[in-house]
Amino acid sequence: MIGLVAATLPFGASASADESLTWTNEGRPQFAFYHYIDFGSTTIGTHFTWPTFSPDPALPDVKGADLLLDAPNASENICYEVSTVPPREFPGDNVMDTRIWHVGAEIDPDTGGFRSTYRGLNDDFGGTLYSKVRVYLRPNGRTIFERLVVATFHQGWNGGHFGLLIERKNLSQSNCTSGQSLIPWVTVSGNPPGSEHDQDETFSPNAH
Repeated sequence: MIGLVAATLPFGASASADESLTWTNEGRPQFAFYHYIDFGSTTIGTHFTWPTFSPDPALPDVKGADLLLDAPNASENICYEVSTVPPREFPGDNVMDTRIWHVGAEIDPDTGGFRSTYRGLNDDFGGTLYSKVRVYLRPNGRTIFERLVVATFHQGWNGGHFGLLIERKNLSQSNCTSGQSLIPWVTVSGNPPGSEHDQDETFSPNAH
């Protein structure tokens, strides 16, 4: 399932999406989902303003949209590919600097609760200012997920817009991740019951 988290990415009058679903000979569903994101909008839904966050001290107050990826069940492995692309709605406006972040969590020593941590996955892909990553989910019988933030590179781009393309690929773990060196990736693996953590993440060398 793809979750465009409602708190940060509501579907409304300023958004557009299209979706397609096909079946391969192996029976694995493949799909492509497109969503238009306008970080400059302040009127999505009921006077919605895009939130800001600071993934790094050198990158304060950038705008971002939460993206939650999970598996439909605890036994099915899935390869997702997530890309930022020029907006289809404005074909002549194809310059936007984005970055995709992995979101983790750690204990906050001041409060004893959890706080978000951020690790960059991709900034500029293929000689452009757009971004692309792959996520491979391997549940191993557990309920797992990957949380991303699709963001502007720095606050100077907070008024920009772009398309978000999410594809499910019919690829093995190797072909999705370590068998290729072009697209940065993260593998999320479920751990056995009783483990300290429900899941662990492994990152490609070029994920930054």
